[in-house]
Amino acid sequence: ADECLPNSRPAVLLNYAFWKRQFGGNRGIIGQAIDLNGTPVTVVGVLTDTFDFGSIFSPGAKVDIFTPFIMYNFQDDGNVLALMGRLRSGVTLAAAQAEADVRESSIEGDPGWQMYLPATQWGPDGAQLVVRTKLPPDVLSSSVMATLRQINPGQPATEFRPIQGLVDHAVSPQRFFVMLVDIFAALGLFLASLGIYGVISYSVTQRTQEIGIRMALGASRSRVQLGVIWKTLRLALVGMIVGLVASLIVARLIATLLFGTAPTDPAAFAGTILILSAVAFLAGYLPARRASRINPMIALRNN
Repeated sequence: ADECLPNSRPAVLLNYAFWKRQFGGNRGIIGQAIDLNGTPVTVVGVLTDTFDFGSIFSPGAKVDIFTPFIMYNFQDDGNVLALMGRLRSGVTLAAAQAEADVRESSIEGDPGWQMYLPATQWGPDGAQLVVRTKLPPDVLSSSVMATLRQINPGQPATEFRPIQGLVDHAVSPQRFFVMLVDIFAALGLFLASLGIYGVISYSVTQRTQEIGIRMALGASRSRVQLGVIWKTLRLALVGMIVGLVASLIVARLIATLLFGTAPTDPAAFAGTILILSAVAFLAGYLPARRASRINPMIALRNN
């Protein structure tokens, strides 16, 4: 607002109760000047009767007049600021908080509070320029520097870095750890597949005579295959149930390594179950196919 700019007219907002008590609810006070500690200030608005500053920030406090931040020489020496805002229609409080959260020290840490002030109000020791563009940084840098030197001919050359590059650098340790976890997970999945294949293959070998008798009595190849595959899936199902329970117990241990997802994300668990089921099916398919090709007469004769 214009009242928040330097050298602008002093302006205030009135508390609803103060407006009713001091000015009798006169709407004509808006735009008029009143005296505030010897300084004429302009009333630019009245807060609603439902806004209770004390109950929100300082229980029991009675605040009658609200002034712009620029009217005071704020110094970072222990002052406490209470910030407030009005949600836009259709925006939830959770969405507003998520958009306002800033993770300054690390991306996996808890977000801290930040305050953004116009450069005209606060003389910064240094500044960083953020530009949103679809152009590559090397193409954009020359035009940006030319514009900056038109404003300040003494502007030194600076480094242009994509924000995505800064993010990639910040999360590189986490990505390396996740890559190692992925490698070991893939290795574990491969070893589990070999284990399932070995168990089912040995089971088929041990049941060669049984399978031969079943086929001699009229069992079809498809029925034999389904029997072997179903046994494979039952074995995998027991393992997945045990693994799912264990995963839910230890999932919170890796919560600090995750960003943008929960350690108990349903989609991740559902995807894992589907992958393991597919692996178990493939691991049992080859023994099932071999079992369905057993010649009943040869199986009976060999045993």
